[in-house]
This record gives sequence, structure tokens and C-alpha cells, in this order.
Amino acid sequence: TLERSRLKSASMSSSDVASLMALRANIAKMEDKVVARSVHMDRARASLSAVDADLSSTRTATASMVAEEKRLRVQTRHLKQEALAHKTAMEARAAENGRARSHLVERESALKACMHRRDGLGAKYEKSLAECTNLPVDD
Repeated sequence: TLERSRLKSASMSSSDVASLMALRANIAKMEDKVVARSVHMDRARASLSAVDADLSSTRTATASMVAEEKRLRVQTRHLKQEALAHKTAMEARAAENGRARSHLVERESALKACMHRRDGLGAKYEKSLAECTNLPVDD
């Protein structure tokens, strides 16, 4: 080639020319490898950047979920307190209803006793009235 003929004209031995050509070929291969590695590194950087963005997004989503979990825990605690308050109020109403029911039963018993006495007095009144009507009439 042109390079080989130029080197020969520079009074270099053919073994020196071959060594120099081999050296240049190795340098070209190494440059190709460096370029390939540079391309590979650029791709790795882009991939790492995408992973970093994904990680950032995951962190944001995790923080959001943690905040939501905390909100739900607080809401659950409030609902439990509210349920306990309702339960206590219902128990108080049930106790009041029990007392009112007992009072009503007592009043019903008293009313029945009064009605029984009235019926008894009514029978006595009717008996007395019948006795009175059987009396001889005074002139």
C-alpha cells in the first residue's frame, strides 16, 4: 500500500515496516474498542438515569402511600372512638328504657289492683243497692 511504500522509501527495514503497520492496526483496534466502550458507557449512563428516575418516582409514590396510611389510621381511630361513643349512648338508652319499662309495669300492676278493688267495690255497691231496693217502703 501507499503507506508501506512510503515507509520503505524512508529507508526502514521491512520487518520494522511490518511491526509499525501491526502497531498501527492494534492502535486502530484499541480506538475502536474505546469508541465501543464509550458507546456502552453512554447507554449504561442513560439506563442508570432511567433507573434513578424510576427510583425517584417510587420514592414519591411510597411517601404518598405512607401519608395515606397515616391518614387512614387516624380516620380509623376516630371511627373507633365514634363507635364507642355510640355504643355507650345505646347502652345508656337501653338502661333508661329498662327503667321506664319497669316503671310502666309497676304502674300497670297498680292500675290492675285499682281496677280489681273498683270491681270489688262495684259488686259491694250493687249488692248494697239490691238490699236497699228490697227494703219495705216507709209511708
